[in-house]
Amino acid sequence: MWGLKIFSIILISSLKIDAVIFNCEFSTNSCTITNGTISSKSDATVTSITGTYPSGTTSNSITVIDGRGVEIRYFPLGLTKFFPNIDVIFFEGGLREIHKEDLQQFGSKLKRVYMSYNSIEMLEKNLFVYNPNIEYIYLDDNNIKYVDPDVLDSLNRLTNLGFSINYCYSGKVEYNRNGVLDLIDKLRYLCSTTDDENIRKIIGLQSNIENLNKQNSNLAKNCSAVNTVEFQCDYSDSNTCKVINGSIATLDDALLFSIFGTHVYGEDVTSITTFDARGQLIRFFPRLIDLVFPNLENIYIEGGMYELHREDIEFLPKLKGLYLSYNNIEYLEPNLFLYNPKLETIILEANNLKFIDLRIISNLPKLTTLDLTKNNCFSGVAKNSRLSSLSLFYSATSACSLNFNLKLTTILNLKNELQRLVLVNGNLTAKCAKNEFVPNNSTFIKLF
Repeated sequence: MWGLKIFSIILISSLKIDAVIFNCEFSTNSCTITNGTISSKSDATVTSITGTYPSGTTSNSITVIDGRGVEIRYFPLGLTKFFPNIDVIFFEGGLREIHKEDLQQFGSKLKRVYMSYNSIEMLEKNLFVYNPNIEYIYLDDNNIKYVDPDVLDSLNRLTNLGFSINYCYSGKVEYNRNGVLDLIDKLRYLCSTTDDENIRKIIGLQSNIENLNKQNSNLAKNCSAVNTVEFQCDYSDSNTCKVINGSIATLDDALLFSIFGTHVYGEDVTSITTFDARGQLIRFFPRLIDLVFPNLENIYIEGGMYELHREDIEFLPKLKGLYLSYNNIEYLEPNLFLYNPKLETIILEANNLKFIDLRIISNLPKLTTLDLTKNNCFSGVAKNSRLSSLSLFYSATSACSLNFNLKLTTILNLKNELQRLVLVNGNLTAKCAKNEFVPNNSTFIKLF
C-alpha cells in the first residue's frame, strides 16, 4: 500500500473495557468516523483513533470531524488531542445534550457546527463562550425547548443558522447576517421560557433575575422609599380603587410604593378587588401592586401601556378580569397567564397585537370572554361562552403569526432587566441601611 500510512494513536494508560475507540476514514483534511459509539456520559472521552492516512496527510491536516451515522449520545471529549486544528464538526448520531465544556476543546478555531437530527433539548447560557468565530450553526430537527436569551449574541460572524423543526420554534437563515439577527430575536422571545420541569431545573429559573425580584420585593415591604410611584385613589366604591392621580411613564418608575386615599368606613386595602386606572398615563404595568391590594380580581388600565409580562401579574392568583383596551400591547408571550388560572375575561380591544402565543390558552381553563377587536393581526370578540372563546383564540393565534420583526426593545430582555433590577436593589438596600422603615401594618401604603 504505497503512498499510504497506517495511523493509530492509543493512550495506553486510559485503555479500559469501556474505552472510546473511533475508527476514521480519512481524506486530506477530514476524519469521517465509521466505527465507534458513546452511550454513556461518563465514558465520553476518546482514548483511541485508528485509520489510514492518505499520503502527505498528518494529524495537523485534519480540520473536519464527521460523526454522522454513528451512535454518539454524548459529545466526545479529547478530540483535539488527536486533531488540534478542527474547525468543522458534524454530529448527527442522536446527541442528547451539548455543553460549553464539550466545545471548549475547539476554542476560537471552531467555525462551523452541524448538529442536526439529534435529541438536544436546550442551548444553555454561555454555550459558545469559547468559540467566538463560529460562522455556521445547524440545529435542525432536534427537540429544543429552551434557548438562553443571550447564547448567540456574542457570535458576530454568524451568517447561517438552522433551527427548523424544533419544539419552541422552526426557522432557518443562510448567508444572511441580518436574517440571522432576526431569527435570534425570535428565538430569544419564543424559546427563552419553558414549562418543561427538567429543563427548568437544569437552567435554574431561580436565577439572578428571579432572586433579585424577590429581594427587591422583600426590601420594598420593609423599607420606605423616596421618589417612587404614588397613586391617589377614590374609594367611593368600597371595593374599588379608582385612580384619580398618578402615572408610570418609564419602566424604572413601575415600582408602586404609595397609594393615597380615604377608605369607606370599616374597609381597608384587603377589601379592594378592583383596580381602575383608566384615564391615567400608564405606560408600564405597576409592579408590586399585589402587595398593595392582595385580593385583586379585576384590573382596568387604558393609558397606552406598551407591554404585559408574566412577571407583572404572577402574584395575582385571584385575578378574574383583565381589561386592557386602548393600549399599545404588541404581543402575548408564552406562559403569560401561567399563575392566573381564574381569569374569565380578557379585554384587549384596540391594541396593536401582532403575535399571540398558542400555548397560553392551556393556562386559562375558565376563560369565557375574549375581546381582540381592532388589533393589528386579528379582530374578533367572544362573550360569555367557553367554546366561543376557545374558537376565537385559535383563530387569532392562526392569524397572528410570526411574519414580522420582533422588536428587541419591546420584549422582556433579560440582560437589561437584570441590570435594572440590580440598580433598584442597590437603591433599596441603601435606604434599608438607613433604617427608613415603615410600620408592618402599613406596607408602603399611606392613607389619610
